[in-house]
Amino acid sequence: MGQGQADVAIQMLKECARNGDWLCLKNLHLVVSWLPVLEKELNTLQPKDTFRLWLTAEVHPNFTPILLQTSLKITYESPPGLKKNLMRTYESWTPEQISKKDNIHRAHALFSFAWFHAACQERRNYIPQGWTKFYEFSLSDLRAGYNIIDRLFDGTKDVQWEFVHGLLENAIYGGRIDNYFDLRVLQSYLKQFFNSSIIDALNQRNKKSVFPYSLSLPKSCSILDYRAVIEKLPEDDKPSFFGLPANIARSSQRMISSQVISQLRILGRSVTAGCKFDREIWSNELSPILNLWKKLNQNSNLIHQKVSPPNDRQGSPIVSFIVLEQFNAIRLVQSVHQSLAALSKVIRGTTLLSFRSTEIGKCFVKPKVGISILKAL
Repeated sequence: MGQGQADVAIQMLKECARNGDWLCLKNLHLVVSWLPVLEKELNTLQPKDTFRLWLTAEVHPNFTPILLQTSLKITYESPPGLKKNLMRTYESWTPEQISKKDNIHRAHALFSFAWFHAACQERRNYIPQGWTKFYEFSLSDLRAGYNIIDRLFDGTKDVQWEFVHGLLENAIYGGRIDNYFDLRVLQSYLKQFFNSSIIDALNQRNKKSVFPYSLSLPKSCSILDYRAVIEKLPEDDKPSFFGLPANIARSSQRMISSQVISQLRILGRSVTAGCKFDREIWSNELSPILNLWKKLNQNSNLIHQKVSPPNDRQGSPIVSFIVLEQFNAIRLVQSVHQSLAALSKVIRGTTLLSFRSTEIGKCFVKPKVGISILKAL
């Protein structure tokens, strides 16, 4: 989408709906103002059963919520790596954003900022050595940082790099960091990527560079030239790109493997527990829920309260509705209590296992059901 494709998209939408074909509209974040027109057309369509409409878009603050609510949403993780990260950044920027003011130093400063943003995000692959935790460095940080760099070259000859350091450290990227050692890493990055000597030396091979290898940037403000430079970067990142030791990848792989194995064990244990009765497993899984339910009902008489169905002579319809809802709520609480009490007796061995207790216990032992009930309680 974009570049005057709206009329063509509507025409193809009607044709595909009439023929029962599939249609994919890409990059809807570029035509946010046109989305109400798309919604109107979708409401008037009478498509065949085989018709499918696929929509792709990046995160946008003004994306219409109605279209999101009526769609089946799928999100995917971006491919890792500095090269992929830089390419996504330069695909999100327009040629006008790079060539604005026709300032080569500004274009180089934007490239340095894009590299800084990519390094902050990709360093999260080496937790806890890269960062101590996962920080949500996002597109909003990228947009805010671009505005700072844009203002930095706003008709001034002397670039105030301290201005960039302060805002990025205290207001944007540093505002998400709550660890002292992570903040020191961020400060080091800011000093490396945002200073006059680095920006001036970006296109000189004989100067020391903070990039993986001697990188020569184009002496132009064309976004295509910078994308060509990014395409020449290696596909795989080395830990040295982030100032980390060469064996850090082993530590990261070992940690990820341990997490996966731990999750698989939990799933395997839950599946086994859900298939047959095991007193020890059921006791470990259900004890937190049973104890919480007992604690919630310590000073309540609802579980033993005798209630009778309300009659039709309640006067006002509002009062009748309230009385009926109260009756249903009390009966629901008592039903839950009876089920949990039966499970508690089975676990303690004072009652034989019945079919109903087995089915209820299986539902609680399954991870999703148990966690959902525990949160609701």
